[in-house]
Amino acid sequence: MRKEAILTALETLYIKIAKLQTWLKDWKEEAGRHAWVCKQLLSRVDIPPKVLEAINIEQQVNMMDPDFSFFDWLHNYRKEQERRQTSRDA
Repeated sequence: MRKEAILTALETLYIKIAKLQTWLKDWKEEAGRHAWVCKQLLSRVDIPPKVLEAINIEQQVNMMDPDFSFFDWLHNYRKEQERRQTSRDA
């Protein structure tokens, strides 16, 4: 009986790990896609140095803020984009 419980627990753990690996792969792909788009946009426009400096400062401030998470920001941004797309399609 104990052996079956251990095997069931290990199988459940394996399934959860597989789901997390898939989720992580998807997030890495999405982050890469966003970075690619940003690079494409930045290479096509002339951004004033003051704007670049302001963005850099804001990034540094966010990095020091323990309540700010770039991951959460990206997650929320993605949800907002999906909501907007759904509104446009309706």
